Amino acid sequence: MATTARSVGMFSVALLAWVLTAGVACAGPAPTRFNCYPGPCDGGGILLTWTSNAQYAQLSLVRDDGAGSVVTIPVDAAATEYHDLSAAMFTVYQYRLDYVCTGSSIVESGPLCATVAAQQTPFIYETYCDVDFCANEVQLEWDAAGVVFDSVMIYRDGTLLATVPGDQTTYLDTSPLPGNTWYMLEVSCGGLAPTYGFCMSSVVLDVPRSFTGDADQANGGIDLLWWNAHPQATLELRRNGALLVPQPVPGDYAYHDPDPGPGCHTYELTFSCLGSSSVSTCVAAEFDAAKSYLMIAERWFETVSLYDPECGAYVGKLIAPDLSGIDSYLDWPMNVVAGPDGFIYVTDYALDEIHRYDYQGNYVGEFGAIAVMTNPQGLTVRANGNVLVATVGAVREFTTAGVPLQYFLSETAVDVHAVGDGTVLVSIPSAGEVRLYNSTGTTFITLVSGLDHPSWIVSVPSGDFAVLDAQGNTVTVFTLGGAILETIATPNSVNSLYPLANGEWLYTTHGSVWSFDPVTGISTDLYTRSSGAPIEVRPVVAGVPFERGDCNGDGGTDIADPVWLLSLLFPENCTPGVDCPEAACGDACDSNDDSTINLADAIAMLTVLFPQGCTVGVDCTTYPAPAGSCGDDVTSDLQGCDTYLACP
Repeated sequence: MATTARSVGMFSVALLAWVLTAGVACAGPAPTRFNCYPGPCDGGGILLTWTSNAQYAQLSLVRDDGAGSVVTIPVDAAATEYHDLSAAMFTVYQYRLDYVCTGSSIVESGPLCATVAAQQTPFIYETYCDVDFCANEVQLEWDAAGVVFDSVMIYRDGTLLATVPGDQTTYLDTSPLPGNTWYMLEVSCGGLAPTYGFCMSSVVLDVPRSFTGDADQANGGIDLLWWNAHPQATLELRRNGALLVPQPVPGDYAYHDPDPGPGCHTYELTFSCLGSSSVSTCVAAEFDAAKSYLMIAERWFETVSLYDPECGAYVGKLIAPDLSGIDSYLDWPMNVVAGPDGFIYVTDYALDEIHRYDYQGNYVGEFGAIAVMTNPQGLTVRANGNVLVATVGAVREFTTAGVPLQYFLSETAVDVHAVGDGTVLVSIPSAGEVRLYNSTGTTFITLVSGLDHPSWIVSVPSGDFAVLDAQGNTVTVFTLGGAILETIATPNSVNSLYPLANGEWLYTTHGSVWSFDPVTGISTDLYTRSSGAPIEVRPVVAGVPFERGDCNGDGGTDIADPVWLLSLLFPENCTPGVDCPEAACGDACDSNDDSTINLADAIAMLTVLFPQGCTVGVDCTTYPAPAGSCGDDVTSDLQGCDTYLACP
């Protein structure tokens, strides 16, 4: 037994020694930025460069010509480049940079790169012309990819301008020609045939590009940003036509407007120099926590952003990308809606999930997790609080607790839109129709037909509805009775749209948010993203609780409310918009919850207050939620509630 114990002990020591010397994987990071270029003109071969991110015990290059020849080339462990002079001309190689970390003997496979061996025709990868009109200069820059040419000859509109050394990659033209000018770079290497790079400059005063205004939610006010191509230009900044004080100075690219006031504002930024000027405009609004905003789900940015419902100004992010946990990660957010429980619901087309957030954008959890959904798109909240979701092959219905009910509809739909009377509008792309289904989804009538691809359905200020034909480039306004009120031609490639309070339409394209004036046909870029992202628009309720029907905001529903509403609708001895009474909580006055405030709301109030031919509490007409007590609006519409003091 003792011999066995000693044998086991000796084996354990040997195993420990092997682990300590040969079995320890590299703890340091791998080399990065591994690039390979054609070698310089006087040496040929291939030049390889990389960044070391740790102390390595060993480095080696593994070269593969793709034809069966694989060569391992030892490299100094402290090196960050290597010139492979043995590479054959015009041969495509793939290199792998392998490494062994200090204290380890395990060879780790590193990054890859591929290139053609040098002694080939020299090549300029990129050529740029940057114009500074105010300085009367054109800056030329080019990327030689590490190659040192014999020389670089610079031509301007066909005439030789200058010859510079082969290792130079910039040139400043201090006396450019006016208007559009072509620059050509001719490079030669080792006596081989020359190659060329081209760029065009336009020596004009550039407009202030990427001029945007973002609400500063943390500190208040509006942050204005722009790209300043002319550091020497005089800047002039106006808000709604009035000069701001203090003014930005030459070279500035940002400005904070601390107190713009409520509502939407138009900013004008002017560049001036050498007797010329150019102007850019943007629309911006300060963030108001008590205001309702439009939400936009941005698919490729995994975010949900807020926009002003009056002018479409970008306000800021509601839900930011979260890479810390897979549960809260949005992969392809398609649609977003505010729920009756004070939460926000977002469909994720790629993850086949519905995510739920609070009004501050904090992740709450997955909604309806036990249900199987395929590519969920549009969703809506019914008057009873249930959630309808359009998916491939079905429209699913969930209770407010996320419990799936029977299929509302067994057909593929893009969008669903709940109507206050319990019926549901559904867009069916395969049929080219918008249908109005009964409350159980068993019967329907067709309201709009003959569309190429009906998609998103929205409420309009008149109390009617509109549907976007994404392929036919139109939006059709229709009534619940099936009457077509208007067909509006939209710009091409519209992904979604929503009516603004100023009469224009907010719409989205592949990468930007625009406002569109249907009268003039003019589109204005409100917010441009850095890359494309189809995005959808839905309204969000800001969360001010109210009681439906309490139009005068005194904390109860009685005859004083329709009287107050009639004074709003038919003012006397006052100037509308100046000294006439206004509804501080539009949702409370919208007693039938049809998204508009009109005479029908006063009639609805009287019907509730003085029921006829029915049993109270059984079959008499009641207000849509929230009725009888304080609560949030359970439907998405154009009304909001800025102030309602009768609720805590």
